[in-house]
Amino acid sequence: MLWKIGALARVGLLLAIIAGATSFGVSRLQAQDIAKESLFITVPNPITGTAVEQIKSSLEKIRTQPNTRLDTVVFDFNPEEKEAYSNSYGVCYELANYIRDLGLNGTRTVAFLQNKTTGHTVLPAIACTELVMSDNASIGQVIDSKAGMLQKEQLDYYLQVGRKEFEGLIQKMLDKNTEVVRGTRNQATIFFDGRKKNDPAYANVFNVQPVAEMNPGSVELYTANRARTYGLCTVSLPNRAQVAEWYGVNLRGDFNPNRPAKACKIDVAGAIDTAFRDKLHRQLMEAVRRKENTIFLIMNSDGGGDAKIAYEVAEELSNLMDSEKLPIRTVAYIPQRAPDLVSVLALACSEIVMFKGSQPENEAILGDFENYLNNPNVVDGGAADFLKKNLPVLLKARGLPEILAAGLLNKDLEIYRVKNQKTGARTLMSKPEFDQKNADAKDWIREGTLKQPGNYLKLNATQAKELRLATHLVENRDFKDVMGKYGFEDVRDAQPHWLDNLAAVLRRTEVSALLILIGIAGLILELKVPGLTIPGIVSAICFLLFFWAQSHYGGQILYLAIALFMLGIVLIGIEIFLFPSGVLGVSGVILIVGGLGLATIDHIPQTNEEWVEFGGTLSAFGGSMIGSIFVVMLVGRFLPKLPFANRMVLVPPSDKTDADADLAQLPGVEQAVALLGAVGVATSTLRPAGLAKLNDHYVDVVTEGDFIDVGTPVQVIEVEGTRIVVRRVG
Repeated sequence: MLWKIGALARVGLLLAIIAGATSFGVSRLQAQDIAKESLFITVPNPITGTAVEQIKSSLEKIRTQPNTRLDTVVFDFNPEEKEAYSNSYGVCYELANYIRDLGLNGTRTVAFLQNKTTGHTVLPAIACTELVMSDNASIGQVIDSKAGMLQKEQLDYYLQVGRKEFEGLIQKMLDKNTEVVRGTRNQATIFFDGRKKNDPAYANVFNVQPVAEMNPGSVELYTANRARTYGLCTVSLPNRAQVAEWYGVNLRGDFNPNRPAKACKIDVAGAIDTAFRDKLHRQLMEAVRRKENTIFLIMNSDGGGDAKIAYEVAEELSNLMDSEKLPIRTVAYIPQRAPDLVSVLALACSEIVMFKGSQPENEAILGDFENYLNNPNVVDGGAADFLKKNLPVLLKARGLPEILAAGLLNKDLEIYRVKNQKTGARTLMSKPEFDQKNADAKDWIREGTLKQPGNYLKLNATQAKELRLATHLVENRDFKDVMGKYGFEDVRDAQPHWLDNLAAVLRRTEVSALLILIGIAGLILELKVPGLTIPGIVSAICFLLFFWAQSHYGGQILYLAIALFMLGIVLIGIEIFLFPSGVLGVSGVILIVGGLGLATIDHIPQTNEEWVEFGGTLSAFGGSMIGSIFVVMLVGRFLPKLPFANRMVLVPPSDKTDADADLAQLPGVEQAVALLGAVGVATSTLRPAGLAKLNDHYVDVVTEGDFIDVGTPVQVIEVEGTRIVVRRVG
């Protein structure tokens, strides 16, 4: 019997151990599955009721997500590093009360001040659990020194919401008569109003001494240095990037999800040129019109393009707002690579998601300007200098370390990961900066090297995550994994606008060659037989479509292309109608072909490969011009015989049949010479070209420059080749 009891006990103990282990494993798994969310909120100046509601809505959406804990929130009370002041106690009370509630529920709340902060903006700032100030910051002067006291309930709330050990410092911000004293209680320093030192609540405070630095008869404004001295300022950090390093918070954008969650995805492909910019702009504006507040940009581009255009696109992405002027979240997803200018676009987005995979060598890459900056066109065109000047500005605006820009663009730079031994702050420094800071005081220690000299900076997914550039990493390249990170089961696929698709088709070499062939043929027909009209219209439409399509690609050089094309047409016109010499005609043809070729490129060719490609384009367009001549010959031979088509020929009604016959066989050189001195009559208005009836034949003629009305007698005074010049008779 005893052995049965023992066996049962052993079984019970085993089950208990299994249950305990399972419970521990489940609880541990659940703890690991809980995502810690930290974010950055810019508090508008002045604080408004609408702003408070938007902030509360943004944070509550995160707090109510399953398996998610709102870990840290940094409130920046100085938008664009400007002074902050609010005179409405009510709205500031609402924000302060909400911030206090966050702190009581385990969220670390941080007030970040970068400039003078006064008025009731002080209330939500001191409601935060920690206060961070830059060297230019100051806080206080809730009311003017000449103004009366706050209402008692308002004063009490200021003292209630602030940290108890700083009660005297806080009271001095809003009561000029406060006598700030310092004392020790439980081995900790506290500040309180000296007028209350006989209050039993302060009976256990020792070593009470007045704080001599206070201004008697004035409300106080504490500089960052004084706030640090008193302990009111938790830590001093110079900018948003340093705050990000210190608190581990993504400061790259303020997303307000106070709208229904709607999203779309945009495929980012091809070189970053004017066509890319215009196409992406239309896709972004369509997303705004559809009230989509999250835009995923799939970075599939191989890079290259125009640095200035890339910066324009980056600025549009970083400042993208909806119709209510609320920020739109832009998420750059990098499945493989985001080289050179593509990385500029990614860094401008609110967040970055990168593919990590199971093998380190397969991780997505952000950066790598090697090929781009080794291109002579980039260097000679000033793109490198432009990026060195403007990329740091973009990174600073997004709350990212500016030194990353130098690392991306300067292969000789060496970048260290460093830590301050006194404050514990971690940041990135160049080797010269690190050496300079440690020349006297040894406050900084080197923890590692981010970038070695000799190579341009490029970051894999793991490194980007460690630097807090990447918000999320995914183990699968399937875009569904990215959507899942943001709670979307499906998103709209934002296809290019139909105008972009049309332009892309028209830019194809074979289509461009066809447009040129038809355009040149129509132009020749219109010049050869004035008055047909339709060939001229068709020619104009073809060239208009050609140059419009290339305007999506060619950039500023397109204007030169159009100028050369128009000059070529003018020279050919002079050759035909005024001064036939052959030189003007050949020059005109060369200019037309050159202009058409230039319209298809975005810079003057520099390398042998680019010249060969440009030569191929010119050959194709030259072939189109030759083909247009054959088209004109066919039209000239068969057009008069086609039903309805022959009605387009401008001839006198009574002689229409003869005119058709003559147009079918345009005069050659011998026939033209035989007409020298012949007298006839203009059968169409000569302006200066047109038709005249000479020796019972209708012939293309041209005047010396004046206009001659239909029916006027004319005489042939000059013949050059097939060009017949006439003059008014009488």
